[in-house]
Amino acid sequence: MLVLQRYPEDRIRIGSDIEIKVLEIRIGRSRSVKLGITAPKNVEITRVGCPAHEQTSVKPMNERTSL
Repeated sequence: MLVLQRYPEDRIRIGSDIEIKVLEIRIGRSRSVKLGITAPKNVEITRVGCPAHEQTSVKPMNERTSL
């Protein structure tokens, strides 16, 4: 496992065609990190650790109808 410290707007590239961007970091009671992932359409991105979402793939923003 590679562990990195990143800041908002920092990017991480995986291979030549996958990029992860730190969009937002929230601190306080509900700490969270918002990430943006850019990848080819044939790459499936699945949430892990959230039982309600483990069986569904994440669709790109332009393919979503509503949140």
